[in-house]
Amino acid sequence: MFQKLCRPPEPRVVLDIRDGWPVPTDNDHVLDRDWLVAHPGRRYRLRHANGSAWLIQYAGRGIYLRAFTRAPELIATPDDDHAQAWAWQRAAFPKSKRPAEGQGASKQKRQRADSSGKPRPRQAPRPRRPR
Repeated sequence: MFQKLCRPPEPRVVLDIRDGWPVPTDNDHVLDRDWLVAHPGRRYRLRHANGSAWLIQYAGRGIYLRAFTRAPELIATPDDDHAQAWAWQRAAFPKSKRPAEGQGASKQKRQRADSSGKPRPRQAPRPRRPR
């Protein structure tokens, strides 16, 4: 038990994509940083790698949030920040609800009075109590 705790950490190994999730290398970090410096108005980048893709979000102060994906619909994302922000969100949180299924849809459901789709009539404001 004691020997397991005192062992030096294993060296960082870059995995092949077929073996599991790849680990970004230092060279990848430099390439992403240089690309985002060359495009100052951008916060997202899509970098292709062996039939898959890295989606990179620049969070500021040298922090890069990376999401790896093999999904073809995310790999074919257009080269603009809005589309890549959506793709990064889907790659980073694949089980999250889509915006149409989220809070906006539930708010619309609460506003409907019945299945006919008519909105509820607005109620008059309550009178204030005198002080």
